[in-house]
Amino acid sequence: MARPSSRFLIGTIVKNPGAAVIKRMIKAMNELESSEGSIKGGIKIKSAADFTALKNIVSKFTQESKVAHTQTLAAMAPEIKQALTDAMNTKVYDWAYGDGDIVQTGQLRDSVEVIADPESIVVSYSASSSGDGTDYAALVYYGGYAPYGNPNIQVFMPGRPWIKHVLVGGYPGINKFPLTDRYLYYFEKFLIAQLPKGTLK
Repeated sequence: MARPSSRFLIGTIVKNPGAAVIKRMIKAMNELESSEGSIKGGIKIKSAADFTALKNIVSKFTQESKVAHTQTLAAMAPEIKQALTDAMNTKVYDWAYGDGDIVQTGQLRDSVEVIADPESIVVSYSASSSGDGTDYAALVYYGGYAPYGNPNIQVFMPGRPWIKHVLVGGYPGINKFPLTDRYLYYFEKFLIAQLPKGTLK
């Protein structure tokens, strides 16, 4: 009995380069969605064989997304700062000893800092009382006895958490900042600017 021939089995298996690139692209998209949330976009390929450009895009996509995220936070910071200032100037916080807004001397309002770093946006107010150094910003925000947290002075300042009202919403007269909409607007803008023209639409 003749031995079975294996000459038709000899050769090199060549993997489809397009399948490999698409697999990497899907992985990059999944990683981005896991860290940043849902995204949507279309990718144009001039021809079925044009995987070289696509491969380059995929290899840089994660880094480009991180850059776009950082640029987005930096662009949003001044908008958030203005929204917080507008909220403090709005006369909606009625109480017995105030006229509705959170501004007396303007020191608290003007002490705001809204700083963006590569990962987040940090909001801080630095105003303190001139008497005992009590954190005046916390007193206004969370509420407490005036002056300067002394419970023996029976003037209670109600909490007026304007930062929460701006970023989370739920307080009549204070406009909720459209955080998601503004983030998506800037992120798409900065991401498209980094990619080859016409890649995303």
